[in-house]
Amino acid sequence: SSLLRLKDYSPCFETSEVSLNEAIQHLNSALPSSPTTKEEWVSTITALLKGIENCITDKPELLSHTPRSTNLPRLANNLIQ
Repeated sequence: SSLLRLKDYSPCFETSEVSLNEAIQHLNSALPSSPTTKEEWVSTITALLKGIENCITDKPELLSHTPRSTNLPRLANNLIQ
């Protein structure tokens, strides 16, 4: 992500969390008969998780001082899935 390259971690973390939630919803609603679509969503989710990991690694305080619109309970739920 451009925000990650710019080391703008708070908005990167925030937008990645929202995008991860949307990507998981798309993955869960993809038809079983379309494995290519599912593979694309898995690839997207993997990239988003790597971005979230990089944000947290480079700025660990994000977890204790999250941007106002970041939904940590939803993120935790999505990580469990």
